[in-house]
Amino acid sequence: MSSAIKANRGFNLLELMVGITVLGVLLGIGVPSFTQMIRNNRIASQANDVVSALNFARSEALKRSIPVSVCPASGNACAGTDWNTGILVFTDDQGSVGTPDGSDEILQRWSAYENNLVASGPTAVRFTRSGVDAAGTIDVYYSGCDGQNKRRISIMATGRIDLTKANCS
Repeated sequence: MSSAIKANRGFNLLELMVGITVLGVLLGIGVPSFTQMIRNNRIASQANDVVSALNFARSEALKRSIPVSVCPASGNACAGTDWNTGILVFTDDQGSVGTPDGSDEILQRWSAYENNLVASGPTAVRFTRSGVDAAGTIDVYYSGCDGQNKRRISIMATGRIDLTKANCS
């Protein structure tokens, strides 16, 4: 009886090596796919934040009956065309168009995003009751992007916002 118990106590070196090999193959296949999934989710999340900011500005322009602008921001100032620096939504009825000044009210801010994402577009998008001053696009992707891993936000002249996947090239 003691020999039967001794035979079922564990596994030998060959079984251990086969188990480690199977685990290594599974990790080798699964980890790159998981990394790509995380990258795609980050791109989608940032693109959704930009769309949320644009929709918020559009609704505020309709509600207040005054122009409302959205721009890439650093603090309370617009900052070029890099939408990773954060997003600022503000009333834009007087003074310089597309830039917050003393008469404009800051309506909402979105914080900066991770550095290895690229989000480029116009310096500002200005919504009025009837649409936008100029149609445009904002692209969100990772540098070194390949395949259809770019998100393109299209802003129509009517103010309609469309989010689609696009080729990186």
